[in-house]
Amino acid sequence: MPARDTRGDHKGPDHARHTANGWAVVSAPGDLDFYSAPDFEKQLASVTSAGGDTRVVVDMREVAFMDSSGLRVLLDAARELRESGGALRLAAARDQVLRVLELTQVEPLLPAYADVGSACHD
Repeated sequence: MPARDTRGDHKGPDHARHTANGWAVVSAPGDLDFYSAPDFEKQLASVTSAGGDTRVVVDMREVAFMDSSGLRVLLDAARELRESGGALRLAAARDQVLRVLELTQVEPLLPAYADVGSACHD
């Protein structure tokens, strides 16, 4: 059986963004994979670059699948934010995504919260 082509499953570069309790909240695409990761990386960079937000919550509720490309984008963003005194948190991640974080042992670097509200509290 051929692999499923997910190129049409993501929202593109204009992922929703708002601010809550001093945290920039960015919604991740439906699949955070090889096809959607470059656009999402640009979206995160637009939020954090050139003196932008240093505290970012990624709303993962729509992410049904995440591969190593998506994980790399999140880890790179988290590292860059930490280096500038900020933080990146995940919110509302599904079990599949939480399992990827657990198996790759990156949970300390990408803390996951039950929902956006709890992720936006210090």
